[in-house]
Amino acid sequence: MAGLLTGLSAIVVAGCILVVLSGRYSSLHWILDFVGQFQLPALWLMMTAAIVLVATMPFSKGHLVNLICANAAVIVAAFGWYWLLPTAPDVEADQGVSVYQHNMWGNHPDPARTVEGAIKADRDITVLIEAYGDRLGPVEEKLEAHWPYYSLNKIEGSGPSGLRVYSRYEILSAVGQNPAGSPATLAVRLQTPEGILTVLVIHFTRPWPFEEPEAQIRQLDGLLDVVADIDGPMIMLGDVNSAAWGRIASPLTKEHGFTLVNDPRAGTWPSRLPLKFNVPSTSLAPTFAIPIDLAFCRGEIACGGHKVGQHLGSDHRSTSFRVSLGTGNGQ
Repeated sequence: MAGLLTGLSAIVVAGCILVVLSGRYSSLHWILDFVGQFQLPALWLMMTAAIVLVATMPFSKGHLVNLICANAAVIVAAFGWYWLLPTAPDVEADQGVSVYQHNMWGNHPDPARTVEGAIKADRDITVLIEAYGDRLGPVEEKLEAHWPYYSLNKIEGSGPSGLRVYSRYEILSAVGQNPAGSPATLAVRLQTPEGILTVLVIHFTRPWPFEEPEAQIRQLDGLLDVVADIDGPMIMLGDVNSAAWGRIASPLTKEHGFTLVNDPRAGTWPSRLPLKFNVPSTSLAPTFAIPIDLAFCRGEIACGGHKVGQHLGSDHRSTSFRVSLGTGNGQ
C-alpha cells in the first residue's frame, strides 16, 4: 500500500511541476498557456503529495525516491507561490474609489441574485459583464435606481450590450466597440472627486479548445489599438478568459505599462461545479479556481485591496478593489 501511495504521489508531483512551470512560461506557446492555467490546484495537489511522500517514508522501501520527490515538490511549490505574490500596492479601505466587477453569466437562471449582490456590495463603480437586457429584465431598474449614472444612457457606437457600468460619479462619455480582431470593449470616462478616470471594460473570447489557439492573441493586438487612444489614469477590467499569469496578462504588465490588481492566488472561474445552471452544484473555493476576471491599472493611479467575493449563482465569482488617483490627477 505504501509503495502504491509513493508511486501515485510521485506521478502527481511530476505532473504538477509541469503545470507550474507551464504557468511560469505560458507566454511562450499556447499549449503552455493552456496547461499552466491550472496552476493553483496543481500547487495544492503538489503540497498534499509531498506530505503523503513524507508520511509514507517509514513504510516504503524506496526512501530515497520519497525524499527526492518530496523535496522537489516543496522547492517548486515555494517558487510557485512566490511567483504568484500580488504586485499591486496597498490602498487603504477608506481611500479613493471603490470598484466592483462581476461576470453575471448570460445563462443565469436568476439574474436578480447577482443584481442584489451588486447593490449590497454598494461600490462607487459597478461593472457587469454578460449583463444582457433580455436576461436582466425588470431587475435592471433596481440597478439604475441605485446608481445615478449608467453607461447605456450615454453610449456611442454599436458596442456590446452585455458590458455595463453603473457609477456614483458623472459619466462624461461611453464608447462601446465590438470589432473583429478585438475583444468587446466599453470605454467610460468618469468625473470622480479625484479627477477624470477612464474605465475600460473588456471581454475576451474563450481560449482553445473553444476557439483556435491564436484567437486571443489577435484580440490582444486589437485591444492595444484601443488602449493607445486612451490618455490619463485608467483601470481596465473584465473577463479576460486567460489566467492572471497567462499570455494576455503578461505582456500587458511587462511591455505596456499596466499593473495587475488581482491577487493571483484567488481564482474566479469556475465558481461552482458542475457549471450547468439547471442542476444542483457545489461551490468551488477560489484557491482551486482560475483567476480570469482581471483588473489592471495604468497611469498616475494606485489600485489595490483586491478581493474575490461570492458567485451569487453565476459561473464566475465577483471581485472588488479600490482606486486612488490623488488630488488633481486627470484634470
